[in-house]
Amino acid sequence: MEPDSVVALRQLGIERLRANAFVEAIALLARAVTAEPDEPTTQLNLGIALQGVDRHAEALKLFASVQKLLPDDPAAFLHAALSFLHLGQASAALSAASEACHRAPGVAQTHYVYGQAWLAMSEPGKAERAFAEAIRLAPLSADAWVNYGIARYRQGAIEEAKTAMRQ
Repeated sequence: MEPDSVVALRQLGIERLRANAFVEAIALLARAVTAEPDEPTTQLNLGIALQGVDRHAEALKLFASVQKLLPDDPAAFLHAALSFLHLGQASAALSAASEACHRAPGVAQTHYVYGQAWLAMSEPGKAERAFAEAIRLAPLSADAWVNYGIARYRQGAIEEAKTAMRQ
């Protein structure tokens, strides 16, 4: 395949991914990955598209590859954590989310997913701390506030949970 056509496939695949046209994105990005199997950004985007159609096990294989190719990039760890959560693998999600937080401590989404993993592990106190950090970094994150409230509720702090959820 010509390099220009691979670039075009990748770009069109990313456009379809952004439009949530996951099936189309998968077809385009899979062709681009076949043409350039060691290109990590295309693999990452294909994994994200696969997540969009609940093909998490396949996505995890791509995320593992990207983690090896780009070990300092938090994105593959963050998305792996999300797939592990969808598959009910809380311990693996916690590990991946921890790696994402380590690589991007200033990104609210990493702390939010870390909190989700702690909730899945039935550790609401630790989840609360992760959600609090996500809120500190992104004070307008409704999801972080709601999950912070859930963590507070699971610890028996009903009034604080209500207050958080109103935020």
